[in-house]
Amino acid sequence: MRFKLKNMKAFFIFIIGTLFCGKAFSQCPEPGLKIQSAACDSPSNLRVSSITCHELTVQWQGQQAGVYTIIARSVDSVTGNSYEAQASKYSCDADGNCRAVIPVKEGTYVTYSVQGVCTFGGSTINGYKCEGAKVYIPLCQQEQATTSGKVRVYPNPSTGTLIVEYDNASSAALQFAVFDMAGRNVFSSRGDVIPRANGGYRLDLHNLTTGTYLLFIDNGKEKSQVKFLLTGN
Repeated sequence: MRFKLKNMKAFFIFIIGTLFCGKAFSQCPEPGLKIQSAACDSPSNLRVSSITCHELTVQWQGQQAGVYTIIARSVDSVTGNSYEAQASKYSCDADGNCRAVIPVKEGTYVTYSVQGVCTFGGSTINGYKCEGAKVYIPLCQQEQATTSGKVRVYPNPSTGTLIVEYDNASSAALQFAVFDMAGRNVFSSRGDVIPRANGGYRLDLHNLTTGTYLLFIDNGKEKSQVKFLLTGN
């Protein structure tokens, strides 16, 4: 009944708009022009249900037969390039519980939105856009296994202090190096690494700019690498 009432409301708004256009055609949208109106379903309660390094799954309250546009936007912290992806598939059950999966880029902060779409008289009408809170898409490679052990860095993303835990089978001192995504060496361990009392090492990277980096660890026999993100203070 709720769905039918909304459709009837949208129909009457369209009829009134059509009559008005007959008297003041200069203010009418041309066929195919997208306008925003409460006549079209406006989704609510948009939220994230799961995140992976490649996909963002979102949920919202809508209509079973509703038509929606679901978009995620992000900016690469290193290159500054912007990305926009749209969900190709979504589904809504009889109670209006809707779900969509959007492809995303790892290591970026993403904003996302969902908007209802309907058509009357050749014109596309959009409902009011519902926007979700900004979320971070984790890196796919949070840790790298090696022959002699495992390395882990945290927090990831970091505001400048990076903790490195490494199961080192070799007795040789570890050497650390950080490279940006352009391959430039922006940090090397020359007295900059502080061992922690409870194990691991602390790297002070506050002088680096926001972006994605690669940490290389050399134990004298082999090298490991871990990708991490700096977000600034």
